[in-house]
Amino acid sequence: MDKISHLEFKEDGTIYFYDMRVAICGLDWLGYIQGYLMKILGSKCYKPVKQAAKISIKPFISKYFDIEGKSVESFINFMSIRGFRVFKIKNIDKKGNATLYLEDNFLKNFFLTKGDHPGDYYLAGEIEGAWEIIFNKGFEVKETKCILKGDNICEFDIKVSKNPVLITHEKEYTKSKSKNREFKQLSIDKKQGKIKLFNIEGSAVMLRPTMIVWFLKEMEKYIGDSAFYISKIGKKTASIDWIRWSKKTNPQYRIIFLFIKMFPMIKIPVLRKLFKNKSLGFGLNKEIVCQGKNLIFSIENSFIADYYKNSGRCVCDFHSGYIEQLTETIIGGKWKCREFECTSKGDSKCRFIATQINKKEIEPSSLERIAGMDGIEFLILRELRKQKSELEKSKISTKYFKEYSEKILEFADDWGIGEVLKSVMKEWKKEHKKY
Repeated sequence: MDKISHLEFKEDGTIYFYDMRVAICGLDWLGYIQGYLMKILGSKCYKPVKQAAKISIKPFISKYFDIEGKSVESFINFMSIRGFRVFKIKNIDKKGNATLYLEDNFLKNFFLTKGDHPGDYYLAGEIEGAWEIIFNKGFEVKETKCILKGDNICEFDIKVSKNPVLITHEKEYTKSKSKNREFKQLSIDKKQGKIKLFNIEGSAVMLRPTMIVWFLKEMEKYIGDSAFYISKIGKKTASIDWIRWSKKTNPQYRIIFLFIKMFPMIKIPVLRKLFKNKSLGFGLNKEIVCQGKNLIFSIENSFIADYYKNSGRCVCDFHSGYIEQLTETIIGGKWKCREFECTSKGDSKCRFIATQINKKEIEPSSLERIAGMDGIEFLILRELRKQKSELEKSKISTKYFKEYSEKILEFADDWGIGEVLKSVMKEWKKEHKKY
């Protein structure tokens, strides 16, 4: 596995590839977005996905071509280094008419499509956009075979369009001047075109955030106000990310998730840690503040708001859904989240308010105390004392508990739980020598 050259991770939560803003997207939730849209629009979903991919790739691949040279071979390298596997050329003529194919589909383990349409709407759009840049004329790309339908390859038929509609891309992100940061959890297998993220091979692809924005805009043409559906996509994304975080491949997360079941008072610090994960390029999640019965979330450099810029309205429905699901998973109960400030309408940052609908899981008075570090020592001590009798009766082995608590102490600082938790745990272990 190799590092991806020209890929820069910034301290402000943005990522750039050849100076163009990108995001690292899990294949599972990318597949979910396409599958969910198929449920809403049926066969009509082909156009918005393909169009969004075509619009977003043009300035992206143009920048790549300026540095690496404009050719079909450069396009193949461009796709493989972003995790879309390795394209092969079956045939091509001087006009650009061609047939490309893939022997491995990046979404093959996610779903098999049903119906008449092949499943690679996104790839068809990217190929069409790239071909128009390479040959400077309009093209029409159709997928004739698809692994997602049960074929042994994905095959794309590329023809010069009789009625070309050449699309230009108007808006672009301004590259951040923030300092670069190190991110070791991502690498690429160039021969197979597979990105390895968090020790999971072939689990992600590199997309332009504009693709997601344009995808959402294209959705609105077909279903009108799409805020509800976009929020639901955000919720599913968070749910999938939770599954990924809690897998055995990431023991740090797994230990913390086990720990919050035993000591509920650290739910907010854990939520803060997860929320501030800035590795994927969607923006910098800054803080969580408790305000009465509500939690206030702040995000800087939202990939959606930065693109829409001066729209005069709140546009980050995707983030609203993501925050809602993350809060329900960690804190428990049902929550409703909405954006009330947005940089797209002139505010300094994007801010979201999450309100608990089901109060049975945790009382607001407790939530206020848990949200701040003040008083957390008392809460931890109280919980540890309460757990004593339960531990005596449980089947938890002494050896397991010792290893478990040592790992918790090891990760305490990194998770923002701090010295308080360390000292309390050590004190508790001395008092209960059995453990």
